[in-house]
Amino acid sequence: MKKRAVEKPTAQVLSVKRRATGSVQQTSQPAWFYYFKDGQEAFQAGDFQKAADLFTRALCDEPTHATLLDCRAATYEKLNRLEDAFLDAKTMIQKQPTNAKGYLRGAKLLVDHPPLADMFKVTALAVCRKGCKRVPPTDPRYKQLETRKQTLERHAAMRKNTRDPITLFPTEVLAQIFNYLPFHRKLACMLVSKNWRAFLVAWPAMWANLDLITGATRRNANLKTLQRYLLHTNGQHVRKVSFTGNADIFSLLRQHNCTKLTQINLLDSTLSPDQWTDSFPAIGSHLTHLQLNSLFCSENYCDVVSRVLDACPQLTHLFYTFSMQSPRREDETIRGAPHALQQLYLTVCDGHCHLPPSALESLAARCPDLTHLYTSFLDHHLLLSLFPKLRVLDLHLKQDVLARDDWFNTKIMAAPTTGLEELGTTQAASEENMLRFVDQDLMPHIASLHTLRLELVAVGRPTRLDMMPPSSILHTLELRTVGHDEQSLLHLISLYPRLTNVKFTHMSEVNDNVAHALAELPNLTHLDLSMTSITGAGLRPFVEKRAATLVALIANDCRLISPDAVQFVRDRLGTRFTCTLTDTRRRRR
Repeated sequence: MKKRAVEKPTAQVLSVKRRATGSVQQTSQPAWFYYFKDGQEAFQAGDFQKAADLFTRALCDEPTHATLLDCRAATYEKLNRLEDAFLDAKTMIQKQPTNAKGYLRGAKLLVDHPPLADMFKVTALAVCRKGCKRVPPTDPRYKQLETRKQTLERHAAMRKNTRDPITLFPTEVLAQIFNYLPFHRKLACMLVSKNWRAFLVAWPAMWANLDLITGATRRNANLKTLQRYLLHTNGQHVRKVSFTGNADIFSLLRQHNCTKLTQINLLDSTLSPDQWTDSFPAIGSHLTHLQLNSLFCSENYCDVVSRVLDACPQLTHLFYTFSMQSPRREDETIRGAPHALQQLYLTVCDGHCHLPPSALESLAARCPDLTHLYTSFLDHHLLLSLFPKLRVLDLHLKQDVLARDDWFNTKIMAAPTTGLEELGTTQAASEENMLRFVDQDLMPHIASLHTLRLELVAVGRPTRLDMMPPSSILHTLELRTVGHDEQSLLHLISLYPRLTNVKFTHMSEVNDNVAHALAELPNLTHLDLSMTSITGAGLRPFVEKRAATLVALIANDCRLISPDAVQFVRDRLGTRFTCTLTDTRRRRR
């Protein structure tokens, strides 16, 4: 009889029988091979825990098999068992040092999961370098290992040449560095890299000063931009806001709970006083500095100032320029209880705010501690008698002005010194007016006056500068006069031997002899001679004598200075010298 042929069972049938009976029949493949195949199927199906168990059962028979260890390492990585995965890669390297699989798996794990490098004190580049030395070039994966090593070496060289300070310095040092940058520069730093952006977005001080009027931020100054910035931070962290335009930012600040604001700067806005004074009770409790520039004023300015002072109890600096729309009243008063305001700038954009005596008297009663006053009221004697603590009085008639940094950022002194320290005014330079100005304004305060800014307008005859009283403590003199002679200027310089800051501008009488007299001042550090008649013959000896102590020299639009003299001064002073020439003919074209 012929024996019946028996077909050989397939791997799938054997796998089913093995799982059903728990025994392995004698076949041409080893037992671990079927666990390995089942583990591959489970891995592809996404059942990583089952795959890890099957690979582990296969490794019981073949504990040094590189493929089994590599597969289980990949499975452990999927299960986030990173330490076990790297131990399998390490076992491959130890048991089979000439096989590229262990090095490739270990390098991949170290690159994708940097904490492993600190845990095992090894780097991916070191693993690849060791593998390239041990694995023979005939290995099918040697080329892949060599490529991985070259890529890691290239990245290491790039990191060495461009080390990111965000990852090197501690947060305290980075905060100290970024604090020196204005807001628009910090925004530019956010574009450097993802690390820089992540640090700056999470840094609370980044959004403490939302300045949308400086630099590139002015082009995108709108309500949507401000709202996007406020979404990055808690409103309690915002301290300063600077904005330009007609958008109602006060409602937005109130919506984001910006109740810790200390400074608000609003420029070129046509908002009515009702739109912004109604929000001050919610956001103005901590406000100390307020700048409202070029605002539309539909009601009397005294009423607006009264409402601002009532809503902002801690306000110390108020800068208010407006367009006058309401008719003037003779009984204008600033009503309310005494306030701690110490610095006030009050003027009209399209004219001059001549405060009537009733407004001045009420202002003195409302703000008895006022130390800085900037306005255009011309009765100096009355002002000085009403404000005994006044230290700075500026009565220049200026239009379309912004708050000066040296004024708006002035710190309040706990115990201000007595006596007027700074005076700025415009005078009609008649003999009678100069006598009254010297007797009533200068003489009572010349003992304490440190800064004098004087603009004299000639009336018929030359200006009488010989009436000015001498002083041994005056250190800043800014003079702009019309209709005087050289001898008067020389006499004026001799009256103030301790001058450190001198500004003589728009005067054709300032010539080389005046420059020689200024060079004899021992403490002179800042000099502005713009639009004067000084020449290179007078500028050269001045610079040669004062180059060591001079901090700043400005000579704009001095058309008698030759290019050789300008180059000589630049070589001696460098960036301390400023000289520009305005081409009026080109401007007319």
